[in-house]
Amino acid sequence: MVRGIYSTALTSMLLNSGFKIARPSRRISERLKIEPNKDAWDVFIESNPGSFGVKVYGSKEAFNKVLGLISRTGYAVVCKSLVPVGGCYAGRVVEVKENKSYVDTGEFIGVLPGLYEEGEMLLVSTARPTCREPPPLIEGVVVSGRYAIVGQGLHPRVPEGADRQAALQLSRLATSMSRAGWGVQFLRTALYTDLSELMREVNLLYEVAEKMLEVEVEEPGVLRDGLYMAKIHYSFKDKKVLDEARGKVVPTVFGHHYMRSLGQSTAPLIEFAERLVSRGLNWEELGIEMIRSYISTNYNIGMMIKIRHYKPDGSYIDLTPGRIIGISEDRLELKVHRVMRGAGGYYDGIMAPKEPGDYAISTYRLGEMRSETRYYSSMGRLKGIYVNISTPVEFGWNYINYVDLMIDVAKTADGEVLILDVEELENEVEAGRIPQELAVRALRLAEKTAEELKRVS
Repeated sequence: MVRGIYSTALTSMLLNSGFKIARPSRRISERLKIEPNKDAWDVFIESNPGSFGVKVYGSKEAFNKVLGLISRTGYAVVCKSLVPVGGCYAGRVVEVKENKSYVDTGEFIGVLPGLYEEGEMLLVSTARPTCREPPPLIEGVVVSGRYAIVGQGLHPRVPEGADRQAALQLSRLATSMSRAGWGVQFLRTALYTDLSELMREVNLLYEVAEKMLEVEVEEPGVLRDGLYMAKIHYSFKDKKVLDEARGKVVPTVFGHHYMRSLGQSTAPLIEFAERLVSRGLNWEELGIEMIRSYISTNYNIGMMIKIRHYKPDGSYIDLTPGRIIGISEDRLELKVHRVMRGAGGYYDGIMAPKEPGDYAISTYRLGEMRSETRYYSSMGRLKGIYVNISTPVEFGWNYINYVDLMIDVAKTADGEVLILDVEELENEVEAGRIPQELAVRALRLAEKTAEELKRVS
């Protein structure tokens, strides 16, 4: 089942690879000539709220196949949960420290709050996705279905991002179907089915959970698998690949998915551009002009802008916000002046001291994998240059964002040029979050950047 702004492109890609589509929307049925059905789904794909891409849920084998296909767009970063939601395990406590017990499940070592005896066998479960180690566990039974999880000690919960009416309806249902010592939590998938189906699944999950309580645990291992989850971060260039896939089905302008990810207010501009595409105008030239129009109307000199620096594991930090001091529609570029906060210590990479009055000028180009920041003293003396290598940069309504690819290049005030954090990039490749192809591209770009910085006076 596929829902959201990428549904036409992804459904087309999946069909071309031999997948069957469960419960297509009416529009998708008409566009791709799919017979409407109410089949049970093995994988669910939904647009991730915000600009970054999609969330994927599913049973293990089908999930891995689909994830492998729809993440091969060239620049995508995948944050795949280390554990399924609603997985239930026999676990052995292998270490106890700092009020935490580390439990070997046979699949991974997770952490359980509290002090247990080393060697003790327990029933443990996973109740939420995580991209960070060690995965959190809860004691007792938790089981998942397609739309909900039911477990011991869980508090009733509704899906994040549900509108007010849906949240109220699901909250009432979760509360009414929770039992003493047990709770019901609905997943995002619950927003796309009816209440009767949700009630049937919850009752079935209770039956399964009660049987799990009768299991005698002797050795670590999986007792019941859960629902696997991942986020795919699609960058500006990934969205062009998806534009091309959509364009094989309906007239599509370059920038369609990028502009759609910015919100519903861009819809009239996209619709107008795609009418012109349907009449034979060049889809890419028209799309670039559409994006330039967006930049010219959305940004102005002096405007404050946020900079969100995502990590491959899905976490992020907000850098010091800045004021726009330069706009180039031709280069799709923004220059941002940022006043650096605090003093004392040193700037990463350039190793220059942080002093009162320091400021930085950063240059960001839409769709580019590198952004340059020049650090200056209060008197305008250049302290160093730092180039961040990331997924292709995107501009939002009042923000700039990207996913950091960990590797960076710095030039110190005395002229030394350094490539930084290669090992961190390799670690992300090993963890499966950054594809090897993208890592090679990032490393080559860092090497090219280093050579260019050596020639900068």
